[in-house]
Amino acid sequence: MAAGSISGTEFANQANIFFTLSVKNNDTWDLKSSPHDRNEVYLTKRCSVEVTDNTQASTNPNIAEEEEADAQESDVACLATPPSPSSSVCQFEYHIVYSASYGVPVLYFNAYTKAGKLLSLDTIWNSVPQHYQDRFQHERWSILTQQEHPILGRPFFQLHPCHTADLMSKLIPNSCSGNYLLSWLSAVGPVVGLKVPLSYVTR
Repeated sequence: MAAGSISGTEFANQANIFFTLSVKNNDTWDLKSSPHDRNEVYLTKRCSVEVTDNTQASTNPNIAEEEEADAQESDVACLATPPSPSSSVCQFEYHIVYSASYGVPVLYFNAYTKAGKLLSLDTIWNSVPQHYQDRFQHERWSILTQQEHPILGRPFFQLHPCHTADLMSKLIPNSCSGNYLLSWLSAVGPVVGLKVPLSYVTR
């Protein structure tokens, strides 16, 4: 196993640990099994995210998480403040799926307007915080791509896993120690508006 990568079994164990943390923190991550293989698990979450065109914004949008009042809804609001006139609230669906090819988790997601229209790849890229845009400018379409979901077979946006093992080898030198999935999501989630509540690491 390459440095910074984990096995499918380790991913399943990490997913169960992360799901337990989600329940303890009243978050809405769900742990699901593949319809093709019960031993293949993945995590899902839906939430509302304030989307701003950061190619013209001088500051990053303030995206934070708070639970919606309606307990019947599976969505969770990620907004600390009402959207500004130049931004809009969109529904994001995030999936964490294991890639056997790369030996790492992969973040898949789709984003929709309130009317149910799928956001374009350009719109998604423009909503990425400016410092990430600057960092990935020359490889933007290799980092952020649209691919078929490996389990559901539907088009999803994807944060490409090509650099994940290298990133994780620096964050967690020994991949099997610590909470690999939590560390990974804390590092990559903010690129596409997904933040891990501080309570995950303080409780």
